[in-house]
Amino acid sequence: QGDAVGTSKTTLIFGSSAGTQLQQALFSTNKNFGVIEAAKNGNVDKIATVDVQTSNFGLFSTVRIIVTGTESSSN
Repeated sequence: QGDAVGTSKTTLIFGSSAGTQLQQALFSTNKNFGVIEAAKNGNVDKIATVDVQTSNFGLFSTVRIIVTGTESSSN
């Protein structure tokens, strides 16, 4: 077991990320986007922290969720 980091990212078209709504958009490039996908991508078994990064580029926005925690002991 050790420290693990996982991410989940999506690009929003005609939308934004704000408040408790991580995504509100006409179109999202990742339908599985979220904390669960980030944990799976990093093999995180027990989540310790969740960070959300957003970038806005006019009609486009990117949202990235970064989770840290304990790595799963099974593969």
